Amino acid sequence: MPVLLQIRREAENKLNTETLHPGELFFATDTKQVYAGDGVSNVIISGTMNGNIVDRPSPGVPRRMFFANDEKKLYYDTGAEWIFIGPAKSITYQNYHYFMPCLSNYYHNKGDYSARRRQDRIYFSFDLGSKFVQLKKVVYKFIAYRTRNYTLTLNSNYANNGESYNVHSESKTVTMSLIKDNVYFVDATDLYDNVQVNMVCGLSVESNQYEYSLGLSIEYVGYIETT
Repeated sequence: MPVLLQIRREAENKLNTETLHPGELFFATDTKQVYAGDGVSNVIISGTMNGNIVDRPSPGVPRRMFFANDEKKLYYDTGAEWIFIGPAKSITYQNYHYFMPCLSNYYHNKGDYSARRRQDRIYFSFDLGSKFVQLKKVVYKFIAYRTRNYTLTLNSNYANNGESYNVHSESKTVTMSLIKDNVYFVDATDLYDNVQVNMVCGLSVESNQYEYSLGLSIEYVGYIETT
């Protein structure tokens, strides 16, 4: 024989003057909501109520939410009043990609080749906005101006607002035999294991050689909200 299990069933306003016992369940026959008691408060566990705005019950149950189908608006019950907390929003995830152009670490001064200057480090920076979800790939692009062996130290640093710029930092060293005018890619994604939303990120490259240029390619997942 199937067993029928029923929980307490009354009008929702009954909870205005009564606190459920810990673990006690309550079904509101008028609003079709389910509550559970913790001995201190009555906690709604059945999700967001919905209907037209004229169907919204009177306030009085804290933390309850109501979505007005006709208005496309979401309301929150403070226990004393319903407050509007925003239009209903849907979230769409999408991929973003941008590229920072190549920078050279040497140049000629007034055409005099002997006057070229060496820069041991090239630095990039970028930030992750409030819609950031996941970093997919960070790749350095190298173009060598001479055929030789290059030892490159890749350094990352990233931080939240108010933190030291290098509160998070990681590095690795890569040795490559580069051929003049060829393009090479080095994946630096693993230098950002703990990157988070809104962080400001820095990337630098140090080399035992000069006469190369590089660019930076970044791919990440973000989201947009639509009402």
